[in-house]
Amino acid sequence: MENSYKNTINPIDIELGQLVQILDGIFGGYGNAVCIFNIECRAIYCNQEFISKYDQLYTNSNSPFDTTESLSLKQLFPDSYPKWEESILAAFESGPVQFTYEARDSFCEYNLYSTNIAGNRICISIGVDFSQWNNIANHNAEKERDLIDKNTTKDRIFSIIAHDLKNPVGTLEQVSKVLFYDFDSFSKEDFKDYIEDIYKTSKSAADLLETLLNWAHVQKGTAQFDPSDTSLRLIAEKCSELLSIKARRKNIRLNNDIDQSLFAYADPKMVYTVMRNLVTNSLKFTENGGQVSIGAKPTEGYVLVEIQDTGVGMSKEKAAELFSVNKIESTEGTDNEAGTGLGLVLCKDFVEMHGGRIWAESELNKGTSVFFTLPISDQQS
Repeated sequence: MENSYKNTINPIDIELGQLVQILDGIFGGYGNAVCIFNIECRAIYCNQEFISKYDQLYTNSNSPFDTTESLSLKQLFPDSYPKWEESILAAFESGPVQFTYEARDSFCEYNLYSTNIAGNRICISIGVDFSQWNNIANHNAEKERDLIDKNTTKDRIFSIIAHDLKNPVGTLEQVSKVLFYDFDSFSKEDFKDYIEDIYKTSKSAADLLETLLNWAHVQKGTAQFDPSDTSLRLIAEKCSELLSIKARRKNIRLNNDIDQSLFAYADPKMVYTVMRNLVTNSLKFTENGGQVSIGAKPTEGYVLVEIQDTGVGMSKEKAAELFSVNKIESTEGTDNEAGTGLGLVLCKDFVEMHGGRIWAESELNKGTSVFFTLPISDQQS
């Protein structure tokens, strides 16, 4: 519709028809949105700026802006006509009214005035578009929230470093001090025990540092992401081999139930990190004699991976917060294993880089299942 509402009233109303022509002469080229209502709260005129701003609200072929009759407020503003009616009536009864109307990407402040033209009492609404400033304000507010979140996360990570990295470093210092000053007094068995303590402690510190480094790369946007057709069974086998000693130590059966023909389109290093962290966590919270299973299946265009254990489980509330950086906490396992919880946050970041999602389903004393999704390979039949 190129022009404004020159024919928005019944043709038999000659005086009002002339009024519409007058209004179009005044407001037709006006830069702000203008809509004029009669005493019955029906739109008798809208200029082109108003039409171009709100015609997007109507997607069917029977757009109200194609009609040749005056329009009701419900036709014009199906979701907010009560507010318009209240404002128009207030303008007729008591004078100028100002209110804000937001629709999709349009954010306008309308001023409504009642007047008489050619014996017709009308309400003129003129909207000043503040969309640009509103978008800037929203953007700044979003940036402020993001900055607060990042500062909170940074403080949380520093807390983890201070606590969970300080402990292994302190242990290494104490053990090495004992070995240095009392070396000649140790038996071969005692010496072996101390060496084992050093190995476990240094391994824990190295794992934490690796996780922190990977997480930092994700936050900086420098993480290497190189997806390809990836065999999930081979990755599960690699994880099982790495963690087999830990599983045997707790007499936990570790199963790889992934079909060898199942492929995902994913970064193999990231998927390995995710699977290793999740299986490690399951082993940590599964008691002696339990079971941890790694499974996967194609589902509706993607691959659903599941790490299931028969461990101690957790509440639904705890499961819902498991991958939140603001809820990271150090929790000991069933055999007093240490951990920070940061690895789970890294899992979430890596999965989301693939366009997938990760979540946990659990019940106290009945085990936990952690699921995550990956894009399926094109070569998958």
